[in-house]
Amino acid sequence: MFGFKLKSPKIDFPVQLVTKDIMIAAGLTIVNNYRLRLNEGKGVKDGTVIKLKPLSEITKKNKGSDIPLVDTGRMMSSFRVDTSQVTDKKAVMNFPPNEAFKAAVHQKGITIYPKNAKVLRVPYGGEFLFLKKVTIPSRPHVGFSEKDVADALKMINTKVLTGINEGIRIEKLT
Repeated sequence: MFGFKLKSPKIDFPVQLVTKDIMIAAGLTIVNNYRLRLNEGKGVKDGTVIKLKPLSEITKKNKGSDIPLVDTGRMMSSFRVDTSQVTDKKAVMNFPPNEAFKAAVHQKGITIYPKNAKVLRVPYGGEFLFLKKVTIPSRPHVGFSEKDVADALKMINTKVLTGINEGIRIEKLT
């Protein structure tokens, strides 16, 4: 937290902004950008926004859409600011445990082989395909783009400048 003297007719005493609130708001800005990108079929690799690899014909037919990583919306909507880990110096965004494995698979990619059979049975348009392996390619969807950083900094500046009007807690220094 940091303290300063606010020059306002309503508040004329030393105060401190609760910067944890500001970091949560910065994290929410990044989470929102993530969701908007995914809906456009985009991700982030090495700080640059990229178009995600297209879906296979099998996947398109099974899910009825050609937008990568957006199916039920569960993984996308579960990406959140983990307020239990936010401090006045950092915001933490992550997936809850039940979605983290799926998010990691899509981030890094994986090849799946049958464990107890010779082939995998994969649904395809009301029928099944029998495959020796299935490869889910890397689709880097989690990361920070230059726009994410700029938007978060802009939001932080706005929150600091408008402070009390934006719902940031301002506490009297003791």
